[in-house]
Amino acid sequence: MKSSNFGRMSRQVLYGLGIGLVALAVGIAVSALLQQRYENALDKILLRADAHQLRFDALRHFVHTHSRHAPDAEYRTLVGDAKAITSAIIDYAEGRRAEPPHLICGTRAHLLVDLYRREGYRARLVFVFDTDQSDMSAHTFADVFNPSTGKWESEDPTYDIHWRELSSRNPTSIFDSAEDVGVIEPCGPTKCGWDIVSDEGKSVEDLRDLIDVVSVANDAENIQSTRFTSRAKLDRVLSFHGRTGRFCEIMQGRCDSDEVVHAGAIP
Repeated sequence: MKSSNFGRMSRQVLYGLGIGLVALAVGIAVSALLQQRYENALDKILLRADAHQLRFDALRHFVHTHSRHAPDAEYRTLVGDAKAITSAIIDYAEGRRAEPPHLICGTRAHLLVDLYRREGYRARLVFVFDTDQSDMSAHTFADVFNPSTGKWESEDPTYDIHWRELSSRNPTSIFDSAEDVGVIEPCGPTKCGWDIVSDEGKSVEDLRDLIDVVSVANDAENIQSTRFTSRAKLDRVLSFHGRTGRFCEIMQGRCDSDEVVHAGAIP
């Protein structure tokens, strides 16, 4: 009799545990569904408010206003030391140093990419090259991926600008729009147009000639892509940082990218 009662009680306990586990699993599934719906609603709000773009511009503007373009002795002590760069920027922002740290386009762009990634966005470095002169010029800025639009957008902390399409006024990436720069324009904090001059005295018009070759590098995803526009003079002998030769001889890594797009190719 005792054995029978014990068996019955055991089955009841197991049955109760089973019901409890099923209820717990259902509760977790419902909670996950509600959370997903909530996150979807948040995405819709962000899309309506274009909050991503506000964050992109705000971070770019912060990096620009809390550093100065100056390839001098101070820059040379900071370059390659991300911790020292961020500490100097924080010290300036919090009033512990009178002048912003001296950086150049590359260090500013690296910092901006790291800030975007810290906010949870995909980000990559953008390099543009001018092949018109024997002494090749280059410039570096950032691309950030907008999850609301599913597109990359270029943000330049040196000139404090982003780029947009003239027709739609939607933000765009220089990598995607490099072939026809006549259909895009730069936009700063107060105006849009190629006549923008930064508060450091740098004319945005100078960037036109630099967009012959555009290369993007995303080390976080181990992807590099290079676009050659119809303006790229790949047979010209160039000099760049002590190296001399044709573009693909002195910048072989760019020409050996995971993706190489030539003028006329469909993106």
